[in-house]
Amino acid sequence: MERTRYCEGIEAGIRHLYQLGLIHRDINPTNIIMDGDTPVIIDFDSCVPVGEKLGEKTATPDWQPKEGNFTTAERNFYGLKKLKDFILHDIKPPFWP
Repeated sequence: MERTRYCEGIEAGIRHLYQLGLIHRDINPTNIIMDGDTPVIIDFDSCVPVGEKLGEKTATPDWQPKEGNFTTAERNFYGLKKLKDFILHDIKPPFWP
């Protein structure tokens, strides 16, 4: 299924960032663009090193967990789970247009 392949591509991008020691912190539909059939993660202004204390810059509401004070892989994978729900099952979080 094409949507599943898109999700796999986004997850691969998130894992690559993590291998580089980075957390995107704002994985959501507005930060994914398509290059042909390939999803590309964009908008790196929220990107920080793994383990950095969370600052005042916040991610898109409802796309990041509210708990925790430090950047971890779980922050990105929370966003990825929401994104998969959005892409695969058309489940939109509250306040999503």
